[in-house]
Amino acid sequence: MTMTVGIVGVGAMGGPIAGHIAKAGHRVVGYDPDPLRQVVLTELGGKLAASAGAAVAQADVSLLLLPTPKVMDDVVQEIAAHARAGALVLECGTFPIADKERARAALAARGIVLLDCPLSGTAAQAAVKNLALFGSGERGDYERALPVIEAFTERADYVGPFGNGMRMKLVANTLVATHTAAAAEALALAQRLGLDLATTHRVMSASPAATSAMLKHRGALMVARRYEPAGGALAILTKDARIIAEAAAQVGADMPLFAAAAARYNAAYAKGRPQQDAAVIFEEFVAGTKDA
Repeated sequence: MTMTVGIVGVGAMGGPIAGHIAKAGHRVVGYDPDPLRQVVLTELGGKLAASAGAAVAQADVSLLLLPTPKVMDDVVQEIAAHARAGALVLECGTFPIADKERARAALAARGIVLLDCPLSGTAAQAAVKNLALFGSGERGDYERALPVIEAFTERADYVGPFGNGMRMKLVANTLVATHTAAAAEALALAQRLGLDLATTHRVMSASPAATSAMLKHRGALMVARRYEPAGGALAILTKDARIIAEAAAQVGADMPLFAAAAARYNAAYAKGRPQQDAAVIFEEFVAGTKDA
């Protein structure tokens, strides 16, 4: 079934997602305040709307792909003022659950449905449709959006009531952060042991017991010591780490491995590396290696 899909935010994630949705045969109408991103949208075959509210007003299903809770609040207010009752909106960012709940309430007051549907994956993965989505909210609303969701994800799971999507994303990002740090630590050890890093990466990446997605993908960046362009920027990971730490503190979760990894990310961030790939944490382990 062909649908009209609104895209609000045509950045590193939104651009590729809009492209996949258009290729699947859906009509795309979108908005981004950046003129360069507006060009990207039209080049992908999308129609440019005058505002976020206008994009959602024309759509059957809309996606919000936004950088911060503040931007989300502004966009939600605009949508509430212009979109029609019954509109279905998917919030795909990684933000505190309380921020998403506030957005949900503001839209519900105007008869607009918001689902919490964070994405797991980087911009590079978005480009090749290698994203996972954790959907939460009313099951019927999720099912209504599923034809659109399947157009740009490799895997999508319904995980329960509103907010469970973000709860699942916190778990996923904890694994991403710790697995990336583990890969960096192991490769720094390999270097210290005198092993060839490219060989080590190839052998470990093929090991059924030792490998991980982060070792395969970010490990390759560590071996090359090439952190730009970023598939997943350090600034994003450190932002997500703060959200994880706050959520863990609220429920009293003991997370020593994550805390140790977060400290390394924060150290790399403090050295002026925020827009480099999070694989740059490898440099922290190399720099911290002690002489025998």
